[in-house]
Amino acid sequence: MIDNKELQQMASKMIWSAILIASPAIAASSVTPKPNARIGSVQKPYISAGSYRWLDDNKGDPSGTVIVNATISANQRGVNLERESSNITIRDSTISGVKPQPNTLYPAGVYAEHGQSLLIERTTIRDWTTVPNEKYRQGDCIDAEWGFVGLTLRDVVLSGCTDGGYDGKARDVLLDRVKSTGNKKNYRFWYSMVSATSIDSINPSQIHIETNTRTDGTHGMGAGSLTAKRVTFKSGGKQPLLSLGPNAFVKIDECVIAVPAGTPFVRYHDGGSASNVKLMLGKSCGRTAHGNAINTHVNVR
Repeated sequence: MIDNKELQQMASKMIWSAILIASPAIAASSVTPKPNARIGSVQKPYISAGSYRWLDDNKGDPSGTVIVNATISANQRGVNLERESSNITIRDSTISGVKPQPNTLYPAGVYAEHGQSLLIERTTIRDWTTVPNEKYRQGDCIDAEWGFVGLTLRDVVLSGCTDGGYDGKARDVLLDRVKSTGNKKNYRFWYSMVSATSIDSINPSQIHIETNTRTDGTHGMGAGSLTAKRVTFKSGGKQPLLSLGPNAFVKIDECVIAVPAGTPFVRYHDGGSASNVKLMLGKSCGRTAHGNAINTHVNVR
């Protein structure tokens, strides 16, 4: 005969079993990183089932891994690189957020905190968001932190994130044909080693391109900058094209501009001013006497 104590123990075990069965989708990464692995192929596309962090290098060393032809969904982060991994490639893939997350989780499609040599090409990263709150809403398509060196984005689309499309503090960064669309701030540059061939900024909710400056040493030191051959600005609202902090350096050889009349070309923040930033703009990057952007006559792709 089973007494009351045994019945209580059995009930407790059943409850915990139910919790464990219901939880794996968000409890752990769906991929354990292994060096020089190949995830997905043309013959066998990879589709993730959803996870908390889809690839998390805290659970292994993904150095040399090639992720190709993958459709990835996750809650907090898609690809999470917090350690010293290197030589990772993401190609021909989609990395998307499942749903808005708590602001404290800092969701990101790719989070690169430490490591080197990450190539992302022909890939879409989208919908990394947080729930509405009274504070600053986090959620970056790509969050590249101070400890990362060597990042190349080529033919990449970044869209629908509640903070930055590309939010970059990494060093040695190349943006090669990158489109950022429908993010709060399409591009945020915190460090002075970013170059671009051609980048597009389409319909941000707040800012097309922002530079920030950090000099306290707490999170690294530097002023945001960009050296670009061509930048396309297109929006239906009057979001400023550039928002510059102190000591910023921005050089754009060619602009393609399609924005409403009266859209500010440059605004300054956090102590930035015309006297402490360096702005070098090509002839197609026109401004009125009042500092508003002048549209070009080139069709915007």
